[in-house]
Amino acid sequence: MAVVTPYSPGLDWILPNVVHYWGVFRRAKWSLLGWTLAFALSGVAAAVTTPNTYEATVVMTATRGGRIAGGANLPFSLLRGLGVQVPQFNVGNVYAATERSLIILKSRDFLSRFVKKRQLMRKLYKPSDFDPDEARDIPAARDIPAFQSTVAKLQRTYGEFREGLSTKVEELMRKLYKPSDFDPETLRDSAPTPQDAHRKIRRAIAIQKHPRTGVIRVKVRWKNPVVAAEWANALIADLNSTLRETDIAEARKRIAYLNRELEKTSVIPLRQSIYRLIEAETRTIMVAETRTDDYAFRIIESAVPPKPDQPIRPRRGRMIWTTAFMGFGIGAFWAVWRDSIRMLRGLGEGSRAA
Repeated sequence: MAVVTPYSPGLDWILPNVVHYWGVFRRAKWSLLGWTLAFALSGVAAAVTTPNTYEATVVMTATRGGRIAGGANLPFSLLRGLGVQVPQFNVGNVYAATERSLIILKSRDFLSRFVKKRQLMRKLYKPSDFDPDEARDIPAARDIPAFQSTVAKLQRTYGEFREGLSTKVEELMRKLYKPSDFDPETLRDSAPTPQDAHRKIRRAIAIQKHPRTGVIRVKVRWKNPVVAAEWANALIADLNSTLRETDIAEARKRIAYLNRELEKTSVIPLRQSIYRLIEAETRTIMVAETRTDDYAFRIIESAVPPKPDQPIRPRRGRMIWTTAFMGFGIGAFWAVWRDSIRMLRGLGEGSRAA
């Protein structure tokens, strides 16, 4: 009795197909070369005109835990046990306080104040975006990317196009609506503000935390290496200053509250507990006022400007090879598709001849 084995295609099925498609690609070699060169040239153009992006890194560690020393928790519990309404103060541990501080670093209010304090609107936006009258008096910013003059011309052309487009939009609004339906001044009042600019800086900030050592790396990525290093150092300095001022203000509010509670009671144990709490809050103020530079974070390594020839983006070689490979793939798909159409037409003509 013969044993029937399932059919599995072998070399007798694979080789003819490989030889067939090899012939297809040989016949379409000029088409493949054209697709590959076209995409490779587009990759070269993109790699040359894309601005460099540099990364500056600040290495630091957290220097504080909760806002109040751990020994102050017992007097708070004693106060609540004696019936005094004490607000829930945020004590927390080192990890929680660090997380809160890093959240503040990327918050809208903090970054908006940072933009306004450092006067960064000119570096975040083109002058024509927020002050059209001054755009003519300010020379174009010279970045490190190649073809600076070409990029400057493209920026001026884009500014002119945007100005013309806003004019056309205003004219279209007047045609679509009655003058009372909208206020044309709103089109001119939509200039970016420091509150809007925080998104650009937030996208430029990256935070890395090492869970074992507690080392924190704050990275700022920008087109200018010197600006990236300046912003990285300034962000940590402003964050320390903001947290320090906030802790001092909150500690003084708590001291004022405890002094009011002290005047209301004559119980000796309760007064002693309140005195200990006032002492803890006074210690908090003393530490905040004496530790100015590294209040919340101690800087291990300040950010330094990276070398101009060491950008993190774009990776020009990868861009060129990737686009060239894409062009070859599209050319190969085109060649196989044309061969399939030719074969289908041949089968149709053969069936009609039969």
